[in-house]
Amino acid sequence: MPITAINADTTVEKLVTRMFGKLPAARLRAVTEATLAANPHLADERNVPAGTVVVVPPLDVADPPPVREEATIADDHVKAIAGALASYQERIMGGLEERAKMLGDSSKLLGSSQFKRDVEGVEDAAPLLGELAAALKNERREIADQREQVAKDIAGLTDALTALARQLG
Repeated sequence: MPITAINADTTVEKLVTRMFGKLPAARLRAVTEATLAANPHLADERNVPAGTVVVVPPLDVADPPPVREEATIADDHVKAIAGALASYQERIMGGLEERAKMLGDSSKLLGSSQFKRDVEGVEDAAPLLGELAAALKNERREIADQREQVAKDIAGLTDALTALARQLG
């Protein structure tokens, strides 16, 4: 029979779960009772102090320890990846929002009466300002396209993950 030493206060049920994984309720109760029977020094199944040595009866060969179902594991991974994708999308969208704000601030500055007064009389300012305004407009359009593309890409990846989870489950 396996013997284990308890490192921290625990319960017999938690010990059995640690040793054999998640068991159905009836099986968990049976193994817990068998563990108590094999350890008469345990006075209370709800309190196994640190430092206690416990004999843990093996599960019957005909009743191997349960293993998490692959579908559950796959579902957990899919959820984790979907969460990471959502977080990634938030970071990208946040960066695009910041760029859009900076462009908006620059456009406001270029259109302000103070700026116009400051550049009044500067040789060749008008064509340069026209080019700058056009560049800002193009950049805003590119940001809008990037936002749309990121949203589509993340939605497509999330849909693909969902389909994969269905196939595995």
